[in-house]
Amino acid sequence: MNESMEISRPTARIKPWRAVTIRVARNETGDAIRELLAVNDIMALTDARWDDIFPHWLIATIDDDVIGCLHVVPSRPFGYLDFLCVKPGVSKSIQAVTVKKLLLTGCGQLRELGADFAVSFVEHRLKSYRNVLKNNGCLLGPSGNAVIKRLN
Repeated sequence: MNESMEISRPTARIKPWRAVTIRVARNETGDAIRELLAVNDIMALTDARWDDIFPHWLIATIDDDVIGCLHVVPSRPFGYLDFLCVKPGVSKSIQAVTVKKLLLTGCGQLRELGADFAVSFVEHRLKSYRNVLKNNGCLLGPSGNAVIKRLN
């Protein structure tokens, strides 16, 4: 074989389901969540405290990079899932897996803590996302913004 020839190997393809890890955010992760919300134009949170968030947030990571988050608010009989967002620029497959894993984990936490339903509020401008939730067993609440999922 000629020494100047290089053998090219196929690049390793990221397997989205394995690549995305979900965990409860620690207090030191608060700034990463704040930044993620800001780049997603969720809200201006400049004066909110982000140093005491445990155990109310889930984060999605690839390696150590925070790529998604979800606020989990346990209550009975309705628990709440808010502020779901994913880092802009990730692939569609990573985005889909991140959303699915965050929602499954959030619903699981609410169920474990005694909630019968998970409620989330989806902005009107996110109609396609609301339709995805409807197609996955969620019901629209009376306002049209509330999305409700039975947990048990």
